[in-house]
Amino acid sequence: MWPEYRSGEYALWNACRRLGILPPGVQPKWEDNGVQMQAMILAYDQTCSHDETERDAQLAGARMPQV
Repeated sequence: MWPEYRSGEYALWNACRRLGILPPGVQPKWEDNGVQMQAMILAYDQTCSHDETERDAQLAGARMPQV
């Protein structure tokens, strides 16, 4: 599970990723998405990467530095 401070939109995008579908408003081709949607896609990807790294570190018994 992700941290409690993640938004409902994060939960929706995460569910879409698990189901293999695009989140609402996201176009299949990168260039068909506007600048704001591209920024949201990048932000979601970075957030997922951070959460996965943090989870993997916890499973390995390490602690992530607090930012």
